[in-house]
Amino acid sequence: MRDRLRAVADLAQTLATVRGVESVIEQAASQLRRALDAASVSLVVGERDGVPLRAAAGDDLAKYDNVVDSNSAHDSWRPAAFHAEAGTPSRAPYCDLPQPARPLDDLGTSPAGCDPQIRRERRNLIVVPIVVGGHTVGQFQATRRPDQAAFDAEDLVFAHALAAQVAAAVAHAEQVERLERLAFQDPLTGLANRRAIDERLALAIAGHRRHGGVVSLIVCDVNGLKQLNDEQGHEAGDRLLMDFARLLAEASAELPGSLAARLGGDEFCVLVEEHDADDAVRLAEEVCRRALALPGGQGVACGVASTGDPVGPVTTAQRLFRLADAAQYRAKRAGATMPVVAGRGAAPDVTVRLVEEEPSRYRSGDRRRFRGAAHVDPGQLLMSVLRELEGAEDPGTRLERVAQVTARSLGAQAWRLSYVPSDGQLLHLVGYGTSTAAADAGHLPASLEQRAANLDDYPARAAAVRGGSYTAELGAADNDPTEEAVLVRGGHHGVLAAGVTEPDGGGWLVEVFTGQESAPVHGLGPVLHALLAVAVAGPDHA
Repeated sequence: MRDRLRAVADLAQTLATVRGVESVIEQAASQLRRALDAASVSLVVGERDGVPLRAAAGDDLAKYDNVVDSNSAHDSWRPAAFHAEAGTPSRAPYCDLPQPARPLDDLGTSPAGCDPQIRRERRNLIVVPIVVGGHTVGQFQATRRPDQAAFDAEDLVFAHALAAQVAAAVAHAEQVERLERLAFQDPLTGLANRRAIDERLALAIAGHRRHGGVVSLIVCDVNGLKQLNDEQGHEAGDRLLMDFARLLAEASAELPGSLAARLGGDEFCVLVEEHDADDAVRLAEEVCRRALALPGGQGVACGVASTGDPVGPVTTAQRLFRLADAAQYRAKRAGATMPVVAGRGAAPDVTVRLVEEEPSRYRSGDRRRFRGAAHVDPGQLLMSVLRELEGAEDPGTRLERVAQVTARSLGAQAWRLSYVPSDGQLLHLVGYGTSTAAADAGHLPASLEQRAANLDDYPARAAAVRGGSYTAELGAADNDPTEEAVLVRGGHHGVLAAGVTEPDGGGWLVEVFTGQESAPVHGLGPVLHALLAVAVAGPDHA
């Protein structure tokens, strides 16, 4: 018994140091084989890109492991069969075993559905489900040779304990992968985000300084998004952004190695490496042409900057970004349907001169962002929140820190944290905070004065507190009327809200209220929800 407890602990310790679901199942297969003294072990958990995630360990697997046999019955099997509630019969590719699983030799000489080769060799086999979150998501199968001792009931109990450790490791690895994707991926479009492009551009410029390779940057602003949001609602605006993102990804794929990204709001970019500046310009022209045909859109304003053009020395990523952004600014001001390219105008080039001038000369122009006020990068917000969560054990404290950091990142006016018990409909105010400006005013915004609210009267909050999210900006056509009224009473321009449930069924809600000078909140609901889920999970899962 002591050896088996040590084996369970060793498995948990080993898997805790492994990153990624695929690496977890590879390590688990080897560890399971040793722990069970098996001839072979096969482990299958879910799938990725339509392909089952599978790992195997053992000697002469083609002979002793039916999971990796090239058998047509196995080829037709998919892990979708695992999407059943825990407690239902586990499924193996060739054998239906009752729950709890028993050794194959206990089932009789000819169990229905078993591979004939198994029956002939009387090989000993156990199949144990991998259960995550109450759902069977995979299984592992262990075999012993005919000359080994048969698996017994104690082996099965031990195998289930090992399976629980594998399930915990898989769940943790999946959560880490989701957070990593969130750190470098835009949640709405699936493109890279600002954090990803900043890191990649810094590396590209460093390579340019060392080796002289050409680096080009295309910056695009989707025209007409605000008008579309106002007239048809944010769902129509989101469709336009997603359509343009697909267009941008497809077009940039024509230059291998390019990276398409969403900077935030209606702004996108493409980083092009190891291609001529003319290639980047042609790509930008193609993007502009295709964007004119997007339903609901009005084309894009596009700027291009490249170290292959006469723009002066480019020694920092910031300078190339500013050059491309200045070119895009000029395209926006002129209503151009084709890109403006830095360094290709009459000398002295207007775009280059803009970048050389004092930033205050253009920061107050009619463009929403020209290296000026910008959007919150979800990846940067994630990193900031995770740093603040270190050392905080209590869920309420952790949730307050999420609210505080999010409000600070947005330049918000106020935040509010509320809780509803599992058996109630009354949402109670637990904590709140205001910006320095609001505090100096000497009174609370009306949005913070309400100490309790009946969720029956606030449908958007009721949906969010059970694990959803929403955003609203003053005057938007698709706003929930009750939330619009909260914005008006509180003197706010927008609200970002998300909720999360605890294991006992209680629900938490974080609301962040913004003003005219705050960063936009649209599209950040899923980000805040993910951060709350990490906060409730506790320090072991952050």
